[in-house]
Order: sequence, then C-alpha cells, then structure tokens
Amino acid sequence: MRRINIGIVGLGRVASKTHIPVLKSIEDVEVVSGAEKNPERGERVKQLYKLRTVYTEYEEMYAAEKLDAVYICLPHHLHADATKKALERGIHVLCEKPMGMSPEEAADVTALAEQRGLVLMPGYKMRYAKNYAKAKEMIDAGLIGQILQVQGTLLAPGPYIAWDPKSDWHLDGKSHGAIYDLGCHLVDILLYLVPGEVRSVRAFSRKGFVGYDAPTTVSCIFEMEGGIIGDLAIGWRAANDVQTFSVHGTAGSITVNREHLSYVHSGTDQVDRILEYAGNTRREVAALLSKIMEKLGNKNFYGEDLLQARAFLDAVQGVRPAPVNGRDATNIHKFLRMITLSS
Repeated sequence: MRRINIGIVGLGRVASKTHIPVLKSIEDVEVVSGAEKNPERGERVKQLYKLRTVYTEYEEMYAAEKLDAVYICLPHHLHADATKKALERGIHVLCEKPMGMSPEEAADVTALAEQRGLVLMPGYKMRYAKNYAKAKEMIDAGLIGQILQVQGTLLAPGPYIAWDPKSDWHLDGKSHGAIYDLGCHLVDILLYLVPGEVRSVRAFSRKGFVGYDAPTTVSCIFEMEGGIIGDLAIGWRAANDVQTFSVHGTAGSITVNREHLSYVHSGTDQVDRILEYAGNTRREVAALLSKIMEKLGNKNFYGEDLLQARAFLDAVQGVRPAPVNGRDATNIHKFLRMITLSS
C-alpha cells in the first residue's frame, strides 16, 4: 500500500492525545502537518510529534500541502465548514463527532463527498468495540426475536472533570452540550444495532452549570418504525463513566457495553450465567491490560481508536467501504434535532 499523507485540523486534546499517536503507530501513514490557531499549542504539538509544518489556518494547509486525507478535530460548530473545504480540494475526511450541527449540514457535506467520490467518515468510535459487533451479529441472526424495546445510557463526568478542555465552547448553547457530545455516540449505537426510522421523541433536559446554556442532563423516550419503543439517558456530571445498552425482544434480551455482553432467553440457566461471567471477566482483564500498556507508552493499545483509523485508511485506499458514512451521520443528526427540539 502507498503511504497516505494526513493533515490534522485542530491540535487540541483529542488530536494530540489520541489521533496523532494512533496514526503514527501505523506504517503506511505520515502525519505531515497540522492547523492550529493557538500558536503555543501548535508549536508544542509540532515539536512533540515532529510535524513538518503547523499552519494557523486550515485553508492555508489545504492549499499548501499535498494531503490525501485530514482529520477534523475542531469545536463541534466548526466541523461542517472545515469538512466542506477539504472535500472541495479533493481531500478525504475523517470528521470527529458530531459531523456538523444539523441534518442539513451533514447532508450537504455528504452529498459533496459522494459527488466527488471521496471518503467522508464520521468519528463514531464506540461502534468498534467488539462487544457491540457481537451484539449486532446476534440481533441480526434473530436470537432475540422481534425487537420490542431498547434502552441506552451514556453518562460521564464531563468537561473540567474528565477531559479538561481549555475553553468553554462545550458549554455554549450552540454546542447543544451533552446532547451532541455524548448523545451522538448513543444514537449511533442505537441505529447500528437497531436500524430504522425514529418516528417520535419526547425529551427532557436540565442545565447543570450556572451561567451556561448547554444541557448537561437529558432523558428521552422514542418510537421507531415497526412499533419499537425505547428510552435514552445522556449526561455529564456523573461520578463515573456509565455505558450500557439493552435490546429486548420476543425471544430474549441482550445487554451490552464495552466490557460486558449478556444474553438472556427462556432457557438461560446457571451454567450459562457462569460462562457469561467468565467471558466478561476475560474481557475486563484484557481491557485493563490494554490501559496499562497504553499508560506505559506502547502505542499498539489504542483499541477502538486504532480500529477506527484502520477502517478509514482502508476506505481511502479502496480496500473496503467505510463502516460508517455521511448518510449514517445525517440520520443521527435527525434524531439529535428531535431530542433538542423536544427538550
């Protein structure tokens, strides 16, 4: 495979702590340049990762460099414009979630990518967790029968506790707070496991930071085509990361997250439970070892981020289509808008 030249738009935490080291661990990739308005941050990341050039404006980088692809790692409301300008120059794009701030923005850049024959892949990395892939395989095989109900929860400590952003844009009302920051991941998993049109939504939200307009805690109930009903809980300010997804059907139920997968049906007995606990223990130990190795500096242990990068690069090289695309992102945005308008 030929070497792929990549530029990084925005050199904040997600780029410097995750995407750049992941890409640098892959042999057929060269991270050649970056774009960053903060000169101190730009110089720091340039020196740390030996980037050739860091530009103040991403348009200048697009024009000056011979890039095959870019990663868009800017604040949410800047994603669509940076993506559009890259596509207009014939550059493939991986855009951090969310892919814009509306279904219209997502649809516009998707149409442009399809018109130009370019890869446009939104960064929904949670779907690369092996347990979600296994759950989808089981659901598609009919092991839980006709789907009746779905429940999903994604909670996190949030800004200034968990990942310490260096600006307040997360809490600006136009960012839509936790709805777009965490909610897009949860909706992506919902539509990955249970594809279909969402017909109606009833949502409630609360603002948890005085002086800021962004919703931090959100709960919604929804109805999908085929009579499937469900509920989602999204929020910052939780004490710990909480992630779980349950799908219930006429023949059984699956509950899944990154570390656990539980399948219950009418014939489930104690032996099944013991085997389930053993399998989950093995996955917990593997996840812990990965975190330890990552802390020790071994770049081969980035899990979902590495799988996402490999999927994007395979799509750019024509090996296989991207597993998630702009049309998927547009559908996610339609659901997010319904939550936003109802809450």
